[in-house]
Amino acid sequence: MPSNGFHAVFITDIGSTTTKGLLLRGGSSYEVRGAATVPTTVEAPQENVCEGVRAAARALGEHTGEELLDEHGNPRFPYLTTSSAGGGLQMMVVGLTSTDTGKIAQLTAQGAGGVVLRTFTVDDRLSTVERMAVMRDLRPDLILMAGGVDGGDIANLVRLAETLSLAHPRPKFDTSGRIPLVFCGNAAARAYVQQVTAEHFEVHVVDNVRPTLHETNPQPAKDAILDIFMHTVMERAPGYGQLKPWVAADIIPTPLAVERILTRYARRHSQNIVMFDMGGATTDVFSWIRGSCQRTVAANIGMSYSICNVIATAGVGEILPHVPGVSEGDLRDYAAGKMLNPTYIPSDETEEAIERAIGLAGIAQAWKQHKIMAFSEARIGMAERILKRSAVDRFQETLTPVGSSSRFRISDIDLVIAAGGIFSHASDKEVLRIVEDGFLPTGVTKIAVDGSFWSPHCGILASRDEAGALEFFERQCLREIAWVVAPTGAMNSTRVVVSAVDRRSGKTYRLRGNEVMLAPPGHWEVTPAPGISLYRKGGHVVLDSSLPVLFDCRGRGVGFCGSPLIASEAWEFPTSPRRPALGLVRPSAAPKKGPFTIVRELPYDGEILVSEGERVTPERVVGQNTLAPPRVFIVNIPQLVGYHRTLSSEALREGLLVQEGDTVAVGQRVFRGREPLLRVEFFCISPVRGRVVRIEEGGLIILREIQEHTTEPVTIDVAKILGTRPKRILHMLKVALGEFLWEGQEIVGGTGGRPAVRAPISGRIAAIDLEQGTVVMQCDTEPRACRALVYGTVERVEQTRAATIAGEGEVLAGAIGFGRETWGVLQLHGKTPRFSRDVIVATLEPADSAFLRRCVEEGARGIIAPSVDSMTWREFSGRELAVGVTGDEDLPLAVILTEGFGRVGMNPRYREFLPRLEGRIATLFPRTQIRAGVIRPKAIFSE
Repeated sequence: MPSNGFHAVFITDIGSTTTKGLLLRGGSSYEVRGAATVPTTVEAPQENVCEGVRAAARALGEHTGEELLDEHGNPRFPYLTTSSAGGGLQMMVVGLTSTDTGKIAQLTAQGAGGVVLRTFTVDDRLSTVERMAVMRDLRPDLILMAGGVDGGDIANLVRLAETLSLAHPRPKFDTSGRIPLVFCGNAAARAYVQQVTAEHFEVHVVDNVRPTLHETNPQPAKDAILDIFMHTVMERAPGYGQLKPWVAADIIPTPLAVERILTRYARRHSQNIVMFDMGGATTDVFSWIRGSCQRTVAANIGMSYSICNVIATAGVGEILPHVPGVSEGDLRDYAAGKMLNPTYIPSDETEEAIERAIGLAGIAQAWKQHKIMAFSEARIGMAERILKRSAVDRFQETLTPVGSSSRFRISDIDLVIAAGGIFSHASDKEVLRIVEDGFLPTGVTKIAVDGSFWSPHCGILASRDEAGALEFFERQCLREIAWVVAPTGAMNSTRVVVSAVDRRSGKTYRLRGNEVMLAPPGHWEVTPAPGISLYRKGGHVVLDSSLPVLFDCRGRGVGFCGSPLIASEAWEFPTSPRRPALGLVRPSAAPKKGPFTIVRELPYDGEILVSEGERVTPERVVGQNTLAPPRVFIVNIPQLVGYHRTLSSEALREGLLVQEGDTVAVGQRVFRGREPLLRVEFFCISPVRGRVVRIEEGGLIILREIQEHTTEPVTIDVAKILGTRPKRILHMLKVALGEFLWEGQEIVGGTGGRPAVRAPISGRIAAIDLEQGTVVMQCDTEPRACRALVYGTVERVEQTRAATIAGEGEVLAGAIGFGRETWGVLQLHGKTPRFSRDVIVATLEPADSAFLRRCVEEGARGIIAPSVDSMTWREFSGRELAVGVTGDEDLPLAVILTEGFGRVGMNPRYREFLPRLEGRIATLFPRTQIRAGVIRPKAIFSE
């Protein structure tokens, strides 16, 4: 038995889509007794990862004859596991701007293994209310908040913190818990961000990811994210608490386990290695270069949950050449169906070819993101090329690992490893094609595959038996499949660029530019032509190989011809590709009749207008936000008085005219200072009627607006205030009729010795009277109403925030939905020549563009349809179908698809069910989340 090892051990990797179980027997080395793969159980009705583990154990028992579970359903053998259940760590990112700290924070989150659900910035084009509504709906595992350089302005950062706190998003699984929030922004804002967010979030403060304009520092935030994930977030996965007592070593994230075993392998063999682990939701990329391991996660690059995002990111034009004979529509429909049904396995050669083409593009995108996050690109300059006599360097990239000054080239990579479901079901030749066209290795590179993807199992086993785990990884997991010989330089199809001699067979091959040859194992001597390089000493390569050798003379970098391998004679494609099968349509559940409950929730604290026990109708307003969210204002005293005036801490304290908790009026003096030379006093005033919530030692007074606005019109006699004729005010006004002003904003600017005229209330300019010289303001903003949407009884009220409604009726589940929730009378398509306005239209046949346009033109509120083809939907919605997180689309109506995408008719259950409900009130809840904590759309027919 291996040192410190087990006589027998049961190991699982709980992935986002499948749970892979492995039973090993010890001895002089570990041997596989059995392996099993079952669906991961994180979606109703089996929302417990332990059920998937038990299913894997039972499957192994059937295969091996071993009983892996005791009478209580617990493992009988020592048990180890890794986990990325739920599509990994799902994160919300908050930053200042989309091009600066927002982008850096997003890359930091991805570099730490996070799947970024959405990034919010001050320039994200969302109103404050819309931003809070989306934040409220996302249900992240963790929030990363960044913004500003140390010592910079904190005003916008403070406002974002207030918005986040008011939105109060809930975690994905344990909705009673608090979401961890990592703050890695401006150090000057730490105290206030902690104060304003501590009530709703578990706040962790680390060093700024952008301490200066010329410096980034992501590592402290990455370390905090990983620690929180391991000790907080993972424990909230459904069933994790039950799973934890079973294990013989701490559960670790799947990517960390892979990194551990890869690091040990790279050190033993002194190789530069790149590994791709392509999962259903994400693709992890590991690079062990010059003794340094970098790992990034390509969020939303995967082969099930994220398959559509690969198309959206890479572009369909990058994929279609790799799957000849398949139309764009069929490609998109298949991908959309796979996204909705992530455990579907391709049923024929055409479907397999589609997945491989998308996987190839996913590898390219994942590597591209890895280079951005893990390396800095440093192309060698002309002078240095001359000195190094490396004139062909322009044909490949030169990269520098983060935190290192040593350069490396792609040709320095010795080994590329492919892992993940797409490689498990592919032949060695197809694995080679995916890696070759996706990664484009350069020079002389070995390709290997972990077809069963037991790397995570080896990584967690190494925590108890390092030597045994590494030996098992090399012998049982890693399967070498081919060498790639890819010269670089100016390729020319009219001349020989490489000569290859097989000393075993005596055959000589002369390859021209752009030619590809897949050769059998042999003792190869390869000589590049002048100006062509293989990046080995002398340019001459001897390769005694027991593996096939792919000679790829298509060039690299600026010399790459761009032709896919599948177009070469070395590969074949099914000669008669057919349309993808419809087997990937998700089986629809039977309509459920009986009690239901829904929660109607405001985006931020407002007024709940119903009481427990009250009967409600769909149009009943159960709650409303009358006013916009209260704003935060900052009086920056050093900035206002001028940085040329140095104010000591004592002067700042003595000059304060307010205290925390005070209420101040617009224009009220909050600070008094004195000019030391001229002995003249100066003042800082409040820009808002508000409450002093905090006073920072550095001279920042933070005010929160008090919203006690009258709805009565207020007349401002501008002419009288300015002492001028009424008509002359027209040229002085800074506002226009209908414009909204906040209290304290200028109506007339104070210039040329005249006083400023400020808005006494928050409201719109209702009238401008040039005969009287007056301006009328009125706060008549329309409340944001939250309606019941169903018939029912209020079961519970959360004051200022939400009401739970219980009712009776039928519930129809959909595959995916789009748009915002709505309600209306159900009308069946085809019964009448025209739709009534404000109805919900149901059709039993696939929706086409004419049907969608008609529903919009005739004023329907929503649609229930079996399917729509992806091309039609893309045209109608105006955007790519990327990831299955929907519900906030700006559409003229709500849409629920019961089957998915393509040209699929309504399933028999719903075909019989819907006509019986015509004339009933239908309420559509389109929001969809095809991730862990899965949310499917539904239609409720309440009574």
